[in-house]
Amino acid sequence: MSPLQNTSDSDGLDMLDIEGIYPLYNRVEQYLEEFPNERNMLQIDGPYNESFYEKLLDLSTEDDGTVGYALTKVSVNKSQSSL
Repeated sequence: MSPLQNTSDSDGLDMLDIEGIYPLYNRVEQYLEEFPNERNMLQIDGPYNESFYEKLLDLSTEDDGTVGYALTKVSVNKSQSSL
């Protein structure tokens, strides 16, 4: 699957605007301040491969308050805006 196809598939997952994404971004930032060693495990800086995009497709539509949910939404937004 190509990166464009991955982005296209994840494109329909969310339509959050800045008011929706900013609190989630803050949740991720706060978590990373408390646990900086988690950055690599959470794939903050990549690699953005097939495994990464599969995680994006497998997400809940309800905010369960977890960092995982916030990170996934921020990642979807980041991948949408990087095109």
